[in-house]
Amino acid sequence: EKALDNAASREEKARWEYLTGQLYALAGQHETAIAFFEQTIRHTLNPVLEVYARLSAIRQHKGDEKAIEANLAALLKMARRDRYVGYRDIIYFTAAQMELERNNIAGAKALLQKAAHYSNAASPSSQRTKAYLLLADLSYREKLFSDAKSYYDSVTTTDIALLSEKDFTDRKAILSKLVAQSEIISRQD
Repeated sequence: EKALDNAASREEKARWEYLTGQLYALAGQHETAIAFFEQTIRHTLNPVLEVYARLSAIRQHKGDEKAIEANLAALLKMARRDRYVGYRDIIYFTAAQMELERNNIAGAKALLQKAAHYSNAASPSSQRTKAYLLLADLSYREKLFSDAKSYYDSVTTTDIALLSEKDFTDRKAILSKLVAQSEIISRQD
């Protein structure tokens, strides 16, 4: 914190403010952490750092519904700006995580679908994989097996390091059988 005045650039200062906020969050000093995350948001020119600073600030506001709503609205507004076009997948994924923290599963699923949609060749494919895996897991928990199967089918297997490959292939195989049998039942009924 004392070294912030020695930062060589505005962006470096924003990065240091973010790191300081993380340290305060780990120490349990949530109000101070929020202050540093908000400074990061004001000072950074890097959209990815801004998104993660907003997410970190929200995690400090656990019970404050107004603060979560304000940050969620700011993220969605950011996603509509031309400046952030290349980062829409990260922004929507982060917004979906915020909705999950509020237990809004339907809102999170809609945002995850947008995150997967806006993933492009320039962004890491693991971002798309994360979105589809989370969509698949949410659908699986809601017992929407057909949806879960289609989301698992959309996962790029080269990025499967996000979970164990054996668990992934096992769940995918089980869902294939289950959905096939479910389609037979619905067709014959």
